[in-house]
Amino acid sequence: MITYSDYKRFYAESGLFTLNSVDYTGYVEVLSGVPYTATELDITSKCSTLSSLVGVPLERQSTYKTDLLCSDFFFDRGINDIVELPIPLEEILIEANDFLNYNLLESKLTKIKTNTIYTYSRCFMTGALLPVSDNVKYAGVLSASQTTLDLFAGSNYSTLPFGSTNNFLELDGIRGFAPVNYLEDDSKAVIFAFTSTNLISLSCSDQSIGVIEISPYYQTQVAENTLSFFNIGGIATIGKFLYVTDTGNNNILKYDIGGYIDGDTVLSNKRNLVEIIGGKGLAVDEVLFNEPKEITAGNNYIAVNDSKNYAIKVFDLDFNFIAVINSINFKREPLAALEYNRLTNYLYVLTYSQQKTKLYIINDCFNVEESYELPFILQVGEVINNISFSYNNSNFFYISTNYAIYKLLVNKPGNRKGVYQTNKILSNIKSPASQVTATYVISGGQTTIVQDPNSLWNYVDTYYDNAKFNWETNTPSITSIVTQGASIQTTTTTIPASYTTSVYSDVIVGYRLTPQSDDTDKVFFITNSRIYYFKEPNIYKSVLKLDNFDSYGANFTLNSSEYIQGSSLNKEFYKVIYDNINLKNNLVGRFTGAYNNLDIFVFTDYNYNIDLSLLLSDSIEEYYIHDNEKNLAGVFNRFIRNIYDLQLKIIALTVTDKGDDIVPVYNTTTGQSSNTLIIE
Repeated sequence: MITYSDYKRFYAESGLFTLNSVDYTGYVEVLSGVPYTATELDITSKCSTLSSLVGVPLERQSTYKTDLLCSDFFFDRGINDIVELPIPLEEILIEANDFLNYNLLESKLTKIKTNTIYTYSRCFMTGALLPVSDNVKYAGVLSASQTTLDLFAGSNYSTLPFGSTNNFLELDGIRGFAPVNYLEDDSKAVIFAFTSTNLISLSCSDQSIGVIEISPYYQTQVAENTLSFFNIGGIATIGKFLYVTDTGNNNILKYDIGGYIDGDTVLSNKRNLVEIIGGKGLAVDEVLFNEPKEITAGNNYIAVNDSKNYAIKVFDLDFNFIAVINSINFKREPLAALEYNRLTNYLYVLTYSQQKTKLYIINDCFNVEESYELPFILQVGEVINNISFSYNNSNFFYISTNYAIYKLLVNKPGNRKGVYQTNKILSNIKSPASQVTATYVISGGQTTIVQDPNSLWNYVDTYYDNAKFNWETNTPSITSIVTQGASIQTTTTTIPASYTTSVYSDVIVGYRLTPQSDDTDKVFFITNSRIYYFKEPNIYKSVLKLDNFDSYGANFTLNSSEYIQGSSLNKEFYKVIYDNINLKNNLVGRFTGAYNNLDIFVFTDYNYNIDLSLLLSDSIEEYYIHDNEKNLAGVFNRFIRNIYDLQLKIIALTVTDKGDDIVPVYNTTTGQSSNTLIIE
């Protein structure tokens, strides 16, 4: 099994760590509990690999958040988690035959501290409403005659689908993409995208976005080379290299794209073909393929979905064959996506079968280390696009489908943390007014709409199975009768342009992240009408007045040669008592909220319906050793029980108040309450 706490990467704000006694702000890597400055992620340099190398050791400050970030725990509490202290009371209590010495006391107090850190971690939950950022930018076009892309912010839904303009028709066919930051400026990027037969490159900055190249050719810089892509299956970038699979020609191509990102004026915006491998072959053929599709690049390897051979082939970054992964039955569970987690060097593989999505995590020995059934069921027509990992926090990753973007935890992939809200990003979009045709039924003098495919409301999901009704109620006048029956007349009418406009829905074609120098990820995703990009932080909901405060329990100062007596123990007890009571005094309520119609728990506000006086029923003096008490082991156990009980009460008072969960509805067929409404 994977020990996820062996490696952590996150952005540390001021007050958590120091470097040479100076306050440190920036990215931190924690290896087996030891914090280091994080080396810059080398995804834009001229070297061909990306690696997280150990930097300079950092000094830890005595705060709760510092202790948590360097511990085995994460900010990973789920709404429905059953919370239990990681170390049970029996392991902390001193037994009758234990010899009370320095080592035993240190061990027991360390276990109490572990439970304290865990209790603190349960006071946070990841917000489910995404994206967090309000500064969402996207590029689109307003008229069919435009020759440049416009940049918008906010919720302007007047853009056209790319397919409605000849100048950007190819952008409507984008099937996937990979963004790469500029070398010296992470506010700028190049987006490499592909259609079935075209390789596309786009320049992207906070001020503008533009098309660099749309080309069907393997190499555009050589006039004599007219070899074209037959059917592009996937692309991936690592360092200054771009890898492309040509499914139709059974080839994999490697390009040097350094000229796009390193400021070299000679090679500026030129892709130089480095090497091609391929040809048609079997799974046992090392460098031959049968329709290679998805491809991903990691620190040391590239992995390719050899789709019709039902295997993943792994190469080093110079196309030297490494291994074949065929331990997953891709015939029974078709591969949906694959991606290297570049922070951990694990390969993530998604399969989809019978409405179930499974995740396989493959280690450096190319064996399946873990597998999970993911916590969502795809809708009819929903297709997985890709996986993308956060660089801002090593414990988050995303799965994109054509309908939604799901946020999950690396250390708990079976727990969904959030879904992008369509009302904040995507929307049903109106294109220019036009005359459209709709069908109506007339019965008993009443006119009711049967179908208006261009009604805005008919494109809003009802979120119930088998819902058989339309939203449109404003029926225009009938102008012509097409057919007539005994009691029902079917009529077709032309709706004036002033009545309605045609409507289409945005479809997501991919979601990718690039690292930033601040505490955000740069988000890129593309739909059939827009190219979005913005900065996205990872934030948490908290039930504490202060998100962080001083901690003392880690500073164990009892000397190994010091005599074990009441006074020496009390100074250590004080630190533990202080930490836990400080945590209790910062607690303001419990998590509260309700599920929306997408089955997403939306946090509202703190629930103050708690009695904080219940947290500490004993006098604080009951925690200490008194002068007349000789049984130190018994007194120590009393202290442990009091602290343990306090921690349990703190956790109990943070349990999520979910109200009625999802309001039940009643089906006409069974009369039983259900979360699925069936209308007949």
